[in-house]
Amino acid sequence: MVKAVTWVEAIVPRRAAKDGFGCGDAYANLTVVNFTGPGGVKASAYCCNMNIDIDGEPQAYGPSDDPKIHPREDLWNGGWRNEAQNQAKKDTYEAAKKAFEDLEKKKADLIAKEKPSNDPAKPAPAPPDPVAMKKLDKEIEKANDAMVKAAVYWKAPRPKYFGEKFWHWYGPFSMTPEDARKKTFKEPDSDTAPLRKPKLDVRPELEDVYGRYPVIQSDFEPGPSYYVGAFPLRVNTAFPDWDQRSYLPPDSTTQVPNAALSTILEPLTGLALFDQVIGMRLDSGAALTMTFLDHGLKPKVGECSIGAFEGLGGVVAANVNNSNNNFLVLYLAFAHSAKQSTDSMLMRFAAASNADDFPVMLAFIAQATLDAKHKVVNGKVVDGPKEVNGDPVTNFQHWKASQGTRSPGVLPGAFAAVDRALSNVGFSPFAQRMLKSHPSLRSGGPWLKAP
Repeated sequence: MVKAVTWVEAIVPRRAAKDGFGCGDAYANLTVVNFTGPGGVKASAYCCNMNIDIDGEPQAYGPSDDPKIHPREDLWNGGWRNEAQNQAKKDTYEAAKKAFEDLEKKKADLIAKEKPSNDPAKPAPAPPDPVAMKKLDKEIEKANDAMVKAAVYWKAPRPKYFGEKFWHWYGPFSMTPEDARKKTFKEPDSDTAPLRKPKLDVRPELEDVYGRYPVIQSDFEPGPSYYVGAFPLRVNTAFPDWDQRSYLPPDSTTQVPNAALSTILEPLTGLALFDQVIGMRLDSGAALTMTFLDHGLKPKVGECSIGAFEGLGGVVAANVNNSNNNFLVLYLAFAHSAKQSTDSMLMRFAAASNADDFPVMLAFIAQATLDAKHKVVNGKVVDGPKEVNGDPVTNFQHWKASQGTRSPGVLPGAFAAVDRALSNVGFSPFAQRMLKSHPSLRSGGPWLKAP
């Protein structure tokens, strides 16, 4: 006899502990909402456009003076700074350092003046004005913060060119010549190929603050003569981290749709690299699943690969940075989903007692972005990103409380698009209600698969 299952757990939305995330230069103050569902399943949602992130692509980066190749990304988007750009940062640091040192000397001189001399005939000096000293201490603290910020690599252990160079490679994989000499790799499908070592582009202007140079792909890799485009973690561990194939699926020469996960967002959501995220385009209902393969260090969301952009109908321009990304996407990312399917995660949310409210909750998130406006100061629109206002969670709760009253609130305008997109990716509370009513339909797994 099959024992009936009691389904009582509801979907609970909560704003992330911090928000105010942006998407490229298009949106600011985006709200990220965390959801907990049946069995502790977790997801996070946000809505914005797509900001193309080309890291990990075999043809992303490469030397600009090689006529045989045509890199899709500019080197400065991979970390590089030319001599003039680096000098500007160095000048800023030197000025900040001098300002700090001058204030420190000023304080030391004041303290020295208050020390009594060895001549008993001379009167004792007056102590410094405590108010003035307190003000000076604040100036020193502020100057110290400015110096540390300008130094970029202040924390120990300091890199090889601390105070001289102010950039490092983060798009292309890079190594020092010393480390490269220690590395070898034997091609698995070739008995005659000699042991390979990393080949570096050792032009002086390409050496970063750590003394590293970009690694050039070999003839065995999908982008010979291009630089290795890296992720924080390898995807295919059959190859070393200095080989482009380690960042591609096995037997693949092209990159899979993927997204970048902000390190600031990780602790607020429980998301991690290799977790799954569904992108749902609001205007067309197109959807696809991608994996978090890259890291971003800023409070940004919506950074996705070319494959993800094209998968949702985006058209890549000759200069990838000029591609038209003027369409909104609702992102639904699942924590602890690295070894699970998005179908299984959606089924668990669809099993919640308030599953019918889930599209409404997401619609309020989407509507907040749709309603975003440029900041207005003194009646004039200020250039910059559109700012999202309001609290989607509170707005949903007010709508829910109004139902059944004499003045029921209306659904957000984004609801129809969100409901359609969710349905397109397999969210089906009806199927789960059938399972509740007819538990005998359950076969091998704990969740009924949507039709």
